[in-house]
Amino acid sequence: MKRILIRFEEFRFCCFILVTIIFCVFSFCCSCSLKQGDMKNTFLSCKRVGETIIVDVDTFSTYNYCLNVGSEFVDSGIIKGHKEFVLSKIIKDASWCREEIALDAAKNNFMHKISFKIKDVIDTTFNYQQSITKRIDDKITFSGFGAPLIKKEKIKKYENELRIWLYRRQEHLEDSLFEKFKAIYSELSLSNENEYIPVGSIPVVHDIDGYKYKINCDVKADYYAVVACFEQSYIDKFIEKLVGDNFSGVSTSLDAPLVCNYKKKSTGYNVVFLLCINKDWSYKQIPIATFALDNSAPWSTLFCDFPRWHDGSKGVFFGVGDGDISLTFNDRIRVNYPRNSPRIYGDASVGVVNWTGNGLECNVNFVIKYSGDVKSVVIQRRGELCYPDRYLGNHFRPEDKVIYTNGREKSFTFTYKMHFEDGYNTIPVIIEDYHGNKFKGRIVVYASFGRSNDHSNSIKIDNNIKIYNN
Repeated sequence: MKRILIRFEEFRFCCFILVTIIFCVFSFCCSCSLKQGDMKNTFLSCKRVGETIIVDVDTFSTYNYCLNVGSEFVDSGIIKGHKEFVLSKIIKDASWCREEIALDAAKNNFMHKISFKIKDVIDTTFNYQQSITKRIDDKITFSGFGAPLIKKEKIKKYENELRIWLYRRQEHLEDSLFEKFKAIYSELSLSNENEYIPVGSIPVVHDIDGYKYKINCDVKADYYAVVACFEQSYIDKFIEKLVGDNFSGVSTSLDAPLVCNYKKKSTGYNVVFLLCINKDWSYKQIPIATFALDNSAPWSTLFCDFPRWHDGSKGVFFGVGDGDISLTFNDRIRVNYPRNSPRIYGDASVGVVNWTGNGLECNVNFVIKYSGDVKSVVIQRRGELCYPDRYLGNHFRPEDKVIYTNGREKSFTFTYKMHFEDGYNTIPVIIEDYHGNKFKGRIVVYASFGRSNDHSNSIKIDNNIKIYNN
């Protein structure tokens, strides 16, 4: 019996040891996790998968988190349920302290230390190796129509500004460390897009019929073509048609100049691409130049009296072409146009806001509001507006009153003399842009002078006048 009791005690001790080991293993495996034994069964976990930090918490509570890159605070917020953090994005988005982050990583041999904290629950650090993108540009030159495009990153030079930043904080770096610092900073400053900008002035035309491009390029392909467009769908449909035609008529070399394919009678900025296409239908598109087509008259509104949107409180007057312009294509290609690019869109409103006068002449008050490439507004005083008299001729001479927008405010008024008849009066208007496109319309003004054409009963004479002589 005593031996049995001893065995039983040994068994209990072994169970206790086993339970203790299991508990320790569980605690070790959950070094970044916490399980609380309350009624909510709260569970928090933080782990890294690739370059993503994945955090899972219960949905009953909210947890405040804090993210640091090196010694720099970069993000904070609330987690409830599931949340993911992409390390490369976290680092790149912290533009306000990019120099500090780059310098810290340079001193740690391209390694970022990212700290993730939830107060009293999670406090852990992840290492993230900064990679440097090696971009091999295609060697390409061309002669042809349009402003050449170059990659935006080629223009930006960081060396001078980084040296000034280091000098201001009195931190001198050896050349090898400075090169690491510059490389990391340049990488963090790069956009995810392959950004291009035009060099020189951007030409504006109505068409490019007959234009050809002589191109030298080191990209080898079975077929070559040149297209100009403002959206990816044009390239997709162009190649689809080539495949359907079994590449009939497409050049197999760059020895001879290539004709540019484009959408005629369209309006918009166009990017010129060299297409390098293979028989297996794979292809590469390389932007080389840009130009603008303008075949659209200004968008216009003509009115009598204020329209509902004109006072600015009941609507918006849209200024087409006043903001930033960019075009995006496949392969993360984006072409950014500077603010001083030529405008090819425009809009204008022309209206009569009030008038005063009599049956002979009226002072007509016009208002013009415009934006974009509107060049001029023409008010045509013709026909009845001149008060033609078969005996005396025209009271006003027929003319086109041309108002040029250059040098004027975006909204202005002026007065013009006209003759109005009782009823509806039509005023012809022409709006023209800087590239010769015209919009023609008319303003209809109603006038009433409170008179009648029948004058026979307007004056009554009493002939039964009695005269008394004293």
